[in-house]
Amino acid sequence: MKRILLVVDHKWRDLPGSVYLKMLLEKTYHHRVVLARLGEAAALIPSLRPHVIVYNNLYHHKKNSYARYLKQRGVKIVILPTEGITFSRDQTVLFTHKTAGIDFVDKYLAWNRLMFDAILENHVLPRSSLELVGCGRLDFYRPPLKSLLKSRDYFRDKYGVNPERKNVLIISNFANAEFWPDTSLLEKNFSNQGALEIPAFSRPGVLAKYEHEYRDRTFQLLREACKDNIEANILLKYHPSENASTYGQLIEEIKRFTENVFLIEGEYIWDVLNISDVVVQRSSTVAIEAWLLGKHTIELELMPAGRHFLQPLYREGSWRVRNASELVTLLERLDERCSIPGSMQDARDNILEKLVYKVDGKATARIAKTLNEVACQAAPDFERIKLLRLKDKVKARVRQTGGMRGYDMFQRLVKLRFSDYLGRYDKIFTARDIEYWEEMLEYKLKADAQTLI
Repeated sequence: MKRILLVVDHKWRDLPGSVYLKMLLEKTYHHRVVLARLGEAAALIPSLRPHVIVYNNLYHHKKNSYARYLKQRGVKIVILPTEGITFSRDQTVLFTHKTAGIDFVDKYLAWNRLMFDAILENHVLPRSSLELVGCGRLDFYRPPLKSLLKSRDYFRDKYGVNPERKNVLIISNFANAEFWPDTSLLEKNFSNQGALEIPAFSRPGVLAKYEHEYRDRTFQLLREACKDNIEANILLKYHPSENASTYGQLIEEIKRFTENVFLIEGEYIWDVLNISDVVVQRSSTVAIEAWLLGKHTIELELMPAGRHFLQPLYREGSWRVRNASELVTLLERLDERCSIPGSMQDARDNILEKLVYKVDGKATARIAKTLNEVACQAAPDFERIKLLRLKDKVKARVRQTGGMRGYDMFQRLVKLRFSDYLGRYDKIFTARDIEYWEEMLEYKLKADAQTLI
């Protein structure tokens, strides 16, 4: 048995798939797996003494440097990305870690052929350190995990969403808008990641301003569209890194025109997609996920893309609108009875083949198999491993003394920022959250008479 430390990024995107991976590794390969919140992996090292650490990325120079230190002492280092679909060549270069440098990494588990080839072409890692596995969380769009997706009845009971109406889902992804006009934290973030060397990320202020203006235009489009009394439920789900209050204010404004508008918070995206008929978005990975469920998607084209890293490269798989009038007209005719045109479906199939490797419900099993192979080769020298930062030493002592619940209580009392360094608390999950998903997965898989593989 080996010990594996698995870093989890966003609770509302990555936790269920991480718990599923944990269960596979424990039940199939008999390893011990501990899930770590982003920024807290180092605090667990003294007590867990892991043979393998699975990071979501190693862009940040401090985290990268410590991972290299651990590698030199025999710990196996793996990157399992939580973001693997890119929307421009520059973003692809960033995701390869070319500027960060990861030549010491044992395995990079690629989502798709695009990233696999880009890492090789940019001489980031040798072929032996790459494995093409797919995206684990997309397993929730295929059996047996697809049976976990929530129904319209759930959203009726929790939010009051009329199950007889068409559901139009509005997806935002304007995280960088939060940093305008004070872009100092964004500039620091990009600098820490080595992103400033890449043209699309070299001017954070310009990027934040662009995102802010695009968000303003999107909000105005929604106000105008809802004034036309759209005969549908409008479900608004914001990006987990965005400010909830911004969208709460927008909802209150729109409710002056229609009561059929709902702010969806604390839900997993596959659940909301499952009950949606149409998805409105701007260069979002959610559109790719919606295609896996055969949903109509609409691309908002309100501003020129320029060299922005969110270029609408995959617009051929969606309907496209440029203003509120076009959106309202299109929504009137799109519903579950309106099929996807053949040319659009062909475009989707071609894009999915490029961006997602084998959406067959077995990506997590492939990931677990590869991690087991890596773990079996690990033989760290734990006596030579130390924590290098005072903050990590404090976290480790609190965690060892009080466990996860005591750790959470302590950080609330002293108001230490134990979330990620941008202060995003959407990434926090608890021991109870892990237990919930373990219970859900066990129950559903047994009910469906499925094994974990």
